[in-house]
Amino acid sequence: MGKKRQKLIVKSSPKMMLFGWLILIFAMVSTTFSQDKDVFPVPETYLTEGIPVIKNSEVEHLFYDPASIRSNLIWDVDGKNRRMFVTDATNNVYLVNSPLSNPTLLFDKIFPNSVKTNPNGESIAFMSDHEDEDNYQLYLYDFKENRPKKLVAITGKDESIDSFIWSKTGDSLSYTKVDYESKVSKLCHFNFKVEKCYLSDLKGIWNVLDSNNDKILLKYWKASSSQLLYLYDFKINKLIPIDEKGNSRKAFLAQNRVFWTSEGNENCKNEPCIFSLDLKNNKTTQIKLPSDIYNLQDIKISSEGNNLLIQETRGIAEIRVKIGHSDHQTWRKASYFFTDFAISTDFVCGQ
Repeated sequence: MGKKRQKLIVKSSPKMMLFGWLILIFAMVSTTFSQDKDVFPVPETYLTEGIPVIKNSEVEHLFYDPASIRSNLIWDVDGKNRRMFVTDATNNVYLVNSPLSNPTLLFDKIFPNSVKTNPNGESIAFMSDHEDEDNYQLYLYDFKENRPKKLVAITGKDESIDSFIWSKTGDSLSYTKVDYESKVSKLCHFNFKVEKCYLSDLKGIWNVLDSNNDKILLKYWKASSSQLLYLYDFKINKLIPIDEKGNSRKAFLAQNRVFWTSEGNENCKNEPCIFSLDLKNNKTTQIKLPSDIYNLQDIKISSEGNNLLIQETRGIAEIRVKIGHSDHQTWRKASYFFTDFAISTDFVCGQ
């Protein structure tokens, strides 16, 4: 019996050894996989010999879960406090104080249509129709009070705030009220004490684009392919045509000049164009764009008026952003693959 048992053990040893090796290999693979899973992903071009890998477990507390804000498109940027306001898939408004901070929910269930930051950084204004569908009203969120409040009243069942802008100092708002039944717009101004309306019989849909001192830039939305540009001067109470031939989707006031894009203008025809009008001498010049620009997806100007940011799209995937100086008209590439961006005095936020 003893010899029989000894023989059985000898015959079984190779199988047991193989089984042992399999367990050892499995353990090594599991350990390696576990280690790889915990390694923070770094592009190969950034890997340097001798520098240990970064573990996810060591840095995960520095980031918030992107799934918590699914769309996080930029509403606006607070240049003074270097922070931005973003939205999620349900249009809630979040405050992001830094790239590594967890977004703070400011308010929800209001569904704003447009959010713009006060230049002094103390509040944001926004439009919403949460009280009466399709009739947009103007609201203010003050960071001292930490709650939104309605600013001005609208009259008539079809009247709506269609657009608004802050003054450069942040002490007042200019906006257009549109009666969609009569198709008549009026330009109004609110200094947080009194509302005063001008140009109360503008035929059609008008939007405010920008303001500077006693001048307001307006767009007459004649059709999607015919957006005409005007300047209203409060001092002389006069509406001045800027571009009545091209399709002007974007326009700004800076350094006592008007900057605007134009499509179908007789000077640029099918090419992307940006023009500048000097309000001192009434001289219009065309800004020279980079030769490889195919289109103008979006355009923004910095708050001090020195830098112009243009965004172009090639196909679906490639989006380029270039920065140009409004005086010297020299351009440099800012970044790739921005789906949305905002420009402040000296920095660009994009995603």
